[in-house]
Amino acid sequence: MSKVKFNLKDIPKVNDPVRRHLINFTKEQFYVEEIKNGVPFFSEEDLVAFEKKYKKSGMTQKNIMAEIYKKGWQIKENTIKSYIQKGLIPRSTKRTKTDKGMISLYPADMMRHLNFTRYCLFSEDESIKTLLSIIKIASIDDKTLLQDASVDESITPGLSGDDCLHALWIGISRLSDDAIPWTWEALGKAFSNQKGKEAKYGKKVHEIENLVGKLSDEIEEFEKLLESNISTSDLIPLESYSNILTSLKEKSAKE
Repeated sequence: MSKVKFNLKDIPKVNDPVRRHLINFTKEQFYVEEIKNGVPFFSEEDLVAFEKKYKKSGMTQKNIMAEIYKKGWQIKENTIKSYIQKGLIPRSTKRTKTDKGMISLYPADMMRHLNFTRYCLFSEDESIKTLLSIIKIASIDDKTLLQDASVDESITPGLSGDDCLHALWIGISRLSDDAIPWTWEALGKAFSNQKGKEAKYGKKVHEIENLVGKLSDEIEEFEKLLESNISTSDLIPLESYSNILTSLKEKSAKE
């Protein structure tokens, strides 16, 4: 089968509802068969393992390159940066301090998005291109609609993030991982000789920490509420794509 001719601009971006519907294509039979035949992409099991491994810590650039090299991909760090700039794989969710300076942390599903992008560019199977070409009518959840509506390239929001929900989580993460620990450290330095004030102000910081935890719970409930409701849109579920794809392949084989 001839190589799929995808341009970078033709690949659905991270924020695109098409990407969100197709990102789990690695569970589909055509992809499973390709993996069994030795194509150099990550299996669904590989991707689930990455997401479990990096769920709490996030992925560093070093982590990403290490997993890539294990798979044998010949890809440079500048290529990864280019994909990020073009919106083909996620941006970092936060920055953190290490002994070697500040580093960026990427979401645990980074490898799933990178795998999708590389598959579109280098797979010799036409399935993914066919799937993209037959997306027409169906329903999607309200969470997806809200995320899509919040993405506007002409606006630079005060918070970074691919969409409004992502920005909410980034805000919480920065409070709990960066701002609050920083405040505790500064309190210790500023009032090391005034223990009464340190305790008084520390009590208020504890209250802020508790509020951050409550905010996380509220955002999670908000997402679940959105996910539980459906609105009409122009997309169909992945399983419907797969059924159509199977029918097209069977028809092609008969011809």
